[in-house]
Amino acid sequence: MPTLGLLHLQTPDQLKQRDQPPPPSAPKAPSQLVAHIQSAWQRNKRAREQIDRRLLNCLRRRKGVYADSELREFQEQGCATGLFMPLSATKSRAAAAWIRDILMPAADRAWALEPSTLPDLPPPQRRQLLLRAARQARQQMIAAGQPQDPRQFREQVAGQARELESRLRQDERKEAQRRAARMADRIADLMDEGGYDAALDEFIEDFSTYPAAILKGPYTRRQRRLQWLGGATPAVSEGHGLAWKRISPFDCYPAPHARSPQERDFIERLRLTESELYAMIGIPGNSEWDIRQVLQGARGGGLRHWLWTDAERNRLEGDSSYDWLTRDDLTDGLHYWGAVPGRLLLDWGYDAAEVDDPDRPYEIDAILVGEHLIRCVVNDDPLGQRPYHKACYEAIPGAFWGRAIPEMCEPHEDLCNASARALVSNLGIASGPQVYMEVDRLADGEAITQMHPWKIWQFKSDPNAAQRAPIGFFQPGSNAQELLAVFENFERRADDATGIPRYAYGNDRVGGAGETASGLSMLLNAAAKGLRRGIANIDTQVISRTVTQAFNWVMLYVDEPGLKGDCAVVPRGTAALLIKDQAQQRRQQALAATANPVDLGIIGQRGRAALLRQYFEGLELRVDDIMPSEEELAARERQEPSLLEPSVAPAPFPFVGEG
Repeated sequence: MPTLGLLHLQTPDQLKQRDQPPPPSAPKAPSQLVAHIQSAWQRNKRAREQIDRRLLNCLRRRKGVYADSELREFQEQGCATGLFMPLSATKSRAAAAWIRDILMPAADRAWALEPSTLPDLPPPQRRQLLLRAARQARQQMIAAGQPQDPRQFREQVAGQARELESRLRQDERKEAQRRAARMADRIADLMDEGGYDAALDEFIEDFSTYPAAILKGPYTRRQRRLQWLGGATPAVSEGHGLAWKRISPFDCYPAPHARSPQERDFIERLRLTESELYAMIGIPGNSEWDIRQVLQGARGGGLRHWLWTDAERNRLEGDSSYDWLTRDDLTDGLHYWGAVPGRLLLDWGYDAAEVDDPDRPYEIDAILVGEHLIRCVVNDDPLGQRPYHKACYEAIPGAFWGRAIPEMCEPHEDLCNASARALVSNLGIASGPQVYMEVDRLADGEAITQMHPWKIWQFKSDPNAAQRAPIGFFQPGSNAQELLAVFENFERRADDATGIPRYAYGNDRVGGAGETASGLSMLLNAAAKGLRRGIANIDTQVISRTVTQAFNWVMLYVDEPGLKGDCAVVPRGTAALLIKDQAQQRRQQALAATANPVDLGIIGQRGRAALLRQYFEGLELRVDDIMPSEEELAARERQEPSLLEPSVAPAPFPFVGEG
């Protein structure tokens, strides 16, 4: 800095730099933790090379295109290169539509919350119940005006206690069911706000296409909401909510020999925008210094050029703007989930109070961009679960990746395509006559590549004076019927291989039992057995786990006592497939069977209303607009008591707190 006496001279840039706030201090270089994540990435990426080829093969078959190597081979053979008969695409679309109809019903949910079994009464509550029963028995004895035998009195007290306990458990069960219903509504509301339906729709598309489909969630994210204060004044609020999204199988890298995303190391490849990166500043566990380094130009990390599948994947998915010279504004990152020794966390900057044992494995959630670790937190899930859930159409025991519908259809589709290419070539050859001629007898300048009606051919005389025609025609035979028979044979075999018959997606060529409505229903029920296993995988591996994690989040972080209660998640996808049509017919039969005064006197208005509610729900109607509420039915019953009800209602029993 130049000086002149006591006067300090500074340039404009130095003044600007002086006035700026000091940059945030850089944390300790996370070399060991970064090296650990990079080593896991290289290992998982090498282990997935064969899977990458399978994923591209499934995507090509779903799009109905050939690989470049196959096209070159067809060109050398002179086949119809652009002809592809997409059997697997048809099967995948039919399976996806079938699964959506079951797992995404219009007026219902594919899951339910059921209260857990009520525990035994604690000793203090049981003593109060016995005292209440003894008082009632004593009052009955006094009302009768004669003393009872002590043994008979004890039996009467025990009977009163059993009756009170039964009524108590019934009331507790009803309250637990009401709490479970309120909890289910709250979880459904969180799912609507977090994009669960859109994520599940894309997940089902992957499920019917790839060897595995992955759904991420629930995970917390910062959300901005527009609220209307007083009904007219807009106000933007920020908060944290749950979210779900589909993860492409191309972006998932499980560890070798892992059977699910919950085992060993699991890495998700991220493509982050600058807005997404900036929004990560200020979140606990994120490194602001590393995020700003990435935003200032250290983006990319070179991951784009490490993945050889990107070019063909983008071409098949319709992103024609990408090539190896194009530089986009997305930042590649690795979202790492796995266990690391505590000493790596201590080296990164964790306090010794948070990491008590340097040799203990800690389950972490970390994001690496290039050499910058922009996030590293210990997984706060109570059970250490990760927000990733995987399901396969046909699971392979002990393997992460299963078998996809295009892979099950592959040999039959290849034979159908070979038959179709041969059929096109044969039809082209047999469409007209073939010509042969003696070229040396053609007149000079005669064109042999052009033939049209009334053409005059000019020939020279035969120098050998042979009695041979200078030009001849013959008609090649057509093998169209044989080739069509081969095509149809393997098309039918594809139905058996995939478990998705043609009549499941509207093909009218059924025949046999399928010519009647009941016969077709039986065939569809039998065909559903192949799909049932895949839906069962979604039920147990995805639906049940995502809803359970959302339930745990509400129990831990939502302060609403009216929702709290011990519940179990019951997925209903497979059950819906089994009984959806049959149950509706049985409801209709039950309504017809109980439409008489005797049965109505037994089941009452509430029982009849329960049957009607289930029947209208099966028709996907708005039940609340048709049926009266429980309170209205209770009021009607009080005004018009049933003949079977006792004339004197039993007294209430709020015995808790009584002496």
